[in-house]
Amino acid sequence: FDNQVAGHDRILQFSTNDLMVIKPSTQIEQQFYEDSQNDLEFCCWIPKCYGSLHVATDSELAMLEQQQGSDGLLKQEGAAQQLCLENLLNGFTRPCIMDLKIG
Repeated sequence: FDNQVAGHDRILQFSTNDLMVIKPSTQIEQQFYEDSQNDLEFCCWIPKCYGSLHVATDSELAMLEQQQGSDGLLKQEGAAQQLCLENLLNGFTRPCIMDLKIG
């Protein structure tokens, strides 16, 4: 995001499919999104949660590369827990976004 003022700088988007973003998260944030999907009155106000990913450690990557090669492995430095969320910006060419926190 070229004009991003704050927020996460390690958000992943797949260039072939911008329907989902993968962002660093805490266990509490992950649990919030997963629990919120069951609240029908609330879930229409937040992105859909598609689950989470675990970023492998160096030793886990080495083991995976020995077993299957490095093709298809997603490598990213930083947070071990990644949250997979619906990309609410999908379909917009120049979105104007305000992230409002109340409370």
